[in-house]
Amino acid sequence: ALTTASILYLLRKLNVKYSILHNAINLFFEPYLLLDADGNIIELNTAANALNGKTRSETLQTPLQKAWSELFAQIHSTREAIPTSKTVVLKIGENLRTYNAVLTPALNAGGEVIMHSIVLKPTPSDSEANHDLIPVVEELQNYQYITEALLDMESLTDVMQKVTDAIVTNFGFQAALIIRYSPEENMLHGLAFSSKFSSNLKQRIKTLLEPFQIPYNLKYLHLPLQPGNIPAIDRALAGETVIISHLRDLLEGWLPSKTSNHLEQILGIHQSGFVPLRFSDHTQGIIFVTCQKANISTHRKKALQRIAQQAAIALNNALLYAQAQQEIAERKETEALLKQSEQDYRGLFENAHDAIIIFEPTNETVLDVNQRACEMYKIPRDKFIGLSLESLSVNVERGKQNIAKTLKEGSYQKFETIHHLLDGTIMHLEINASVIEYHGKKAIVSINRDITEQIAVEEKLRFDALHDELTNLPNRTLFLERLKHAISRQQREPNTLFAVLFLDLDNFKNINDTLGHDIGDKYLIQISKRLTKNMRKVDLVARFGGDEFAVLLESIKHLNDIYDICSRLLQSISLPVKIKEHELIATASIGVVVNSPIYTEPKEMLRDADIAMYRAKSSGGSNFEIFDEEMRKQFLLTLQIKQDIQRAITHRDFILHYQPIIRLTDNRITGFEALLRWQHPKNGLLLPAEFIPIANKSNLILQIDRFVFDEACKQVTQWNKDGIWDDKLFLFINVSAKQLVLPSYLEHIESVLEKYPLNPARLGMDITESAFMDNFKKANRTLHRLRTKGFHVHLDDFGKGYSSLSYLNQLPISAFKIDMSLIQNINAPNIPQFIKSMISMGHDLGLYVSAEGVETEEQSSFLKSAGCDFAQGYYYYKPLDHHQVEEVLIHREHLSNP
Repeated sequence: ALTTASILYLLRKLNVKYSILHNAINLFFEPYLLLDADGNIIELNTAANALNGKTRSETLQTPLQKAWSELFAQIHSTREAIPTSKTVVLKIGENLRTYNAVLTPALNAGGEVIMHSIVLKPTPSDSEANHDLIPVVEELQNYQYITEALLDMESLTDVMQKVTDAIVTNFGFQAALIIRYSPEENMLHGLAFSSKFSSNLKQRIKTLLEPFQIPYNLKYLHLPLQPGNIPAIDRALAGETVIISHLRDLLEGWLPSKTSNHLEQILGIHQSGFVPLRFSDHTQGIIFVTCQKANISTHRKKALQRIAQQAAIALNNALLYAQAQQEIAERKETEALLKQSEQDYRGLFENAHDAIIIFEPTNETVLDVNQRACEMYKIPRDKFIGLSLESLSVNVERGKQNIAKTLKEGSYQKFETIHHLLDGTIMHLEINASVIEYHGKKAIVSINRDITEQIAVEEKLRFDALHDELTNLPNRTLFLERLKHAISRQQREPNTLFAVLFLDLDNFKNINDTLGHDIGDKYLIQISKRLTKNMRKVDLVARFGGDEFAVLLESIKHLNDIYDICSRLLQSISLPVKIKEHELIATASIGVVVNSPIYTEPKEMLRDADIAMYRAKSSGGSNFEIFDEEMRKQFLLTLQIKQDIQRAITHRDFILHYQPIIRLTDNRITGFEALLRWQHPKNGLLLPAEFIPIANKSNLILQIDRFVFDEACKQVTQWNKDGIWDDKLFLFINVSAKQLVLPSYLEHIESVLEKYPLNPARLGMDITESAFMDNFKKANRTLHRLRTKGFHVHLDDFGKGYSSLSYLNQLPISAFKIDMSLIQNINAPNIPQFIKSMISMGHDLGLYVSAEGVETEEQSSFLKSAGCDFAQGYYYYKPLDHHQVEEVLIHREHLSNP
């Protein structure tokens, strides 16, 4: 719909020229008439009506000869194609008055007179008044030029430019500016500017204004208004014609006083003025003029006010026109968008991926459907329309209540439901329903998306997230969730009895490493089936990863039930498993924890079940242990030791002792083994056996290993600097199994030797058999790289625990150490023969043989006679602190010769 502004414009557009013409001639104080080519009066102003004594209706469209015969008789012979002036005498009331009748013709393109204007100017009574007046004919021509410009339907800026040109050219002003006022922005925008400035003066003005970002051509001026900043403008906007004697008074608050004084000086302005463009009591803009040689006379001021009134009409009409054009364009755009929207809607409706059904809300009769709905429900469109929604399926879950809510609240509803179609198909749907107007009536549009596959995928993802991929058993996440519910239930029902079993296969790693992961995976699947088969329906069996399983036993009546289940599980697992040509046998260790009020979190029960499982495994495996208070104490003690070890690493409470290694052929020292000691703040000096086994079960051993290597290299470097270390001596350092499989181990070794430049050929790494039993390939690769860099590798504790004979030929070792347990049992049956065989075998393999733990002369003599190369132990030297080592190094009498 058109706004009031649009309607006003459209009405005025038909009569805009007449409106401007009528208002323009009424601006004249003198009587003004406009005659057509035949002498008929087509317009006159109020002053002419008053002088003639007749009403406007009696005069319009009447020949001048009839309407004003007295005037006609005196001027009819002077209507020529050029402006003329003639003195006429008219009777006004009882008096005769003399007027200068100024006749100005209006010509068409062919030079023919199409109308005349007549202005009656009272004859001046004195010469002084006449001196200030612009000649009558010239003034009328000026007004006519401005009126014609305002009647022109060119662009607003072009029209206003003609007006400023006329003001400057025809009314004797130095410069003229028309500014439009925007109340919404509270800004003034230049429309037109004219001046008589010379090119040189223009350049000077431009240079002066540039620093203030003010354009020379003020038509491009955009001035934000601030109340009180330029008082003259505030007064003009309030409707007052303002005359200013000094330009600097105007520019105060806009330009610095120095700049405004300079500008006033070069312009030579005598006076300037602001005339408001008022229409319907609203200021549309301002005409600003400057006068160079004289004051702005009263007559000029009135002339400007007349021009301003005409310009205000034109400006208002232009604004209405622009607003109307914009609204018409917006309406056309809206109509086009609406039409396009309808086309788009139909296109989207028909081509939508989702089924769209529009139905009548009361009886749920289908009013319209798209193609996707026909495909989804397998019903042609012509049969679909008119059906009731109930006839689409034999059962609709959760749908009707939501549709009723949509209708009642008139709101948008999104919900999921299940449709059981007539052909037996079960379809999961996501429905978006809302109330719409359809052909003038209320209806409901339902957008149905088939999410059957999505639901299946989500269920599969949920299952996968909560189940082990290999065995399909519940995983740790689901187990912890169920265990949390069990703990919560026990808190509500204190008499509830349940238990957690933590199960670990004893020798699964051998199966996996020997036969490969494929056989190992198949074995785990079979074990999983056995575990599940031996459980009750209320129990939960989960795989935590690797060969670890957990069982949640719920609703237990007696502790004996736990014993029976654990025994049954151990027996079932120990039975042979046939996979391809392999018959596999394994056992398991089970840790059990029974619920108690002290447990509030699942991780607490799992922690204690894990502790009990390790107790069962340490007792030989194929067994189960129930967690008790003693285990808790042992666990807390272990935890405390771990914390103390971490503190010792941080506070450097670890120290190194060095035990000399003796060459048995001459009893001389050939090197030292760096041995770790812990200077505990409470317990004194601790030996490795008291804390290394605990450190080995965590990554703390890695930090300890690095400390030992760093500190030993640092100490030997210092002895080198002190000149007491013999370059022929060896230094042996123990390396843990975990360290050998770390990719960063060799990098650390290299970085330490960059800091402490020692010869790798005089450094040896002592490794235990367990170091390569767990991951032989990785450990062996690291050892070979160490050997390539010049390090010696010695196999420590040989003859204890694992049988490593099969590995001797593959490892890059240069010696092995006979374990001290054999040395200390040298008098036991067969032990001497066994030791001699070991020494002989080592020599046959090209290896040196060393013995550790030598404490008596008898042991030393036996080893020397058996051909053992090196030995160490309390019989020769106990481990020495660094001060004691320095004493040995300084005296040098016990050191080996080069």
